[in-house]
Amino acid sequence: MATQEDEVISAEDIQIDISASRLGSSQTSRHSIKCFKHCSKFVFCFELPDYCPVCNLSVLGSEILVPPSVYKSPLDHGLTSQPTVLVRPSKGKSFLHDYANGDDLHCGLMDENGLVHDFTENGLSTSEEWLNCIHAPIDYSPTLVPMNTRLCKLKTDWLAKNVRYHPETANCFGFVLFCLRGLGLYTDMNEEEFISEVIIPRTSEAARYIAIYRQLVSGGGILVQQTQN
Repeated sequence: MATQEDEVISAEDIQIDISASRLGSSQTSRHSIKCFKHCSKFVFCFELPDYCPVCNLSVLGSEILVPPSVYKSPLDHGLTSQPTVLVRPSKGKSFLHDYANGDDLHCGLMDENGLVHDFTENGLSTSEEWLNCIHAPIDYSPTLVPMNTRLCKLKTDWLAKNVRYHPETANCFGFVLFCLRGLGLYTDMNEEEFISEVIIPRTSEAARYIAIYRQLVSGGGILVQQTQN
């Protein structure tokens, strides 16, 4: 699926907006992004520095206005049983490391068991949960029939249509939307509306995180907020 909103994914020209960032106090890890405010500006880092890059005072030896916390990655939703639309770069690329503006995206539908159902040039497939991808949870209420069972029937219906993959007219997104409508979801939305209202808000959130991550990597692991609150 070729992305129609590449400028949303791009890390270029994205200002760091603390009010829009999802800051949490969950356990830290070596590769997670941390954030704190020692004096006048927020600082992003992989590892807490000994000295504040803004005022050069000891971080642990003086008062910290906002204690260190984790900037939760929108590309990692952890273990969940909530059905979700997943989006990742095509051809094995990574959002954090080598996805570029204009690269194709691929999407699938994860059921309550963590299995991902998708449609490619090779036909329908089912695989284990994708990692490091954009996720857009769907509002699906469990019924007497498990979602996985309903998806099996929908996949049979899709095969009966004898659909041949086409990157523009019969792609992975078309399959996902076909399944969602078969589950009684988003029946009042066309493709453009679904992308605009459900997918793009998630890609925008991911774009902010990707921009900060890449600037941290290129800047030696420390990034100071550009604008002062």
